[in-house]
Amino acid sequence: MSNFLCSRKPWGFGGLTRVAKMNRIADVIAKVVLYIIRSRNELLVFEHVDVDAGIQVPKGTIESDETPAHAAKRELFEETGLRANASLHALGTLTHYDELWHLYSMTANADAPNEWVHKVSGVGDDNGMQFRFFWLPLTPTPRLIGGQGKGLQFLESIGEE
Repeated sequence: MSNFLCSRKPWGFGGLTRVAKMNRIADVIAKVVLYIIRSRNELLVFEHVDVDAGIQVPKGTIESDETPAHAAKRELFEETGLRANASLHALGTLTHYDELWHLYSMTANADAPNEWVHKVSGVGDDNGMQFRFFWLPLTPTPRLIGGQGKGLQFLESIGEE
């Protein structure tokens, strides 16, 4: 159980955000984490083409001049080449070490390919890297690097609100 504040609604904006932790305030880096779902039972994941960095989902830093929703759309396009559609949905927030994760889900368009390689765009550290995207079943829960799978529990909340 985390000793950080946790919310099912997005809050905090770009750059450093202040979060209460056990009666003290800590600076955290605001991030977006994207869970792209296909056919209600597959999760979009990627691995680096040139290095072994584990299986991941799209994730990135919220810039100081943008909202979490805008950052989610930007990161989705920069990292995957996909455009956000109307199903982009804020799931909530959670903390992971010194990061505040704003969790988003989106249902993939029907024409999303089974697998593709994308060269990352943008100005971040991953600019120019190549990611190989593919789909994994949601059951059993995929093993994602760096705790990225812990937000998958929020997918169950879709449709309950």
